Amino acid sequence: LRRRARSALTIGLLATAADLAELQDDTCPSGRATAPRAAISAAGPMDLPTLSTGSIVEDFVGAPFDEDPARWALASPMTPVDGSEPPFLFIHDEHDLIVQLEQSEQMAKALRSVEVSAELLRLEGGGHLLGDGAGLGQEQSEGPFDTSESAMAVFDFLERTVGVP
Repeated sequence: LRRRARSALTIGLLATAADLAELQDDTCPSGRATAPRAAISAAGPMDLPTLSTGSIVEDFVGAPFDEDPARWALASPMTPVDGSEPPFLFIHDEHDLIVQLEQSEQMAKALRSVEVSAELLRLEGGGHLLGDGAGLGQEQSEGPFDTSESAMAVFDFLERTVGVP
């Protein structure tokens, strides 16, 4: 789950903060990061200071919130929203056990407030990357992308935003 959490955070940050110098690594052999033409978030954390999943976020941010709240804000995809972001599609289980649905709802609202296209697909049931009936100690590869409804939403979104390959 830690790797997936980092990936979801990275996707959100890449789409909203690729132009922030504080988040760029100029020593990267691949060069500076650039924003994508569209972003899809599968239950990704968007406003880190409001999360209750502290240890995973602490690992990503590199410090506990009470020691460096400014760093947590900088690492939050919601912080730099200014209207220059690409269109977003959020896919989120209504009963997510790790990242609350409100994370996607609030981010979509923030994007729309600066006239960026933000779609939200709420999936019934489920939990954060846990299928129905999975125990908390069991990790399954099921997630928001594993339904026909979400697959169709993703294909439609990508066709409208990036085009058909």
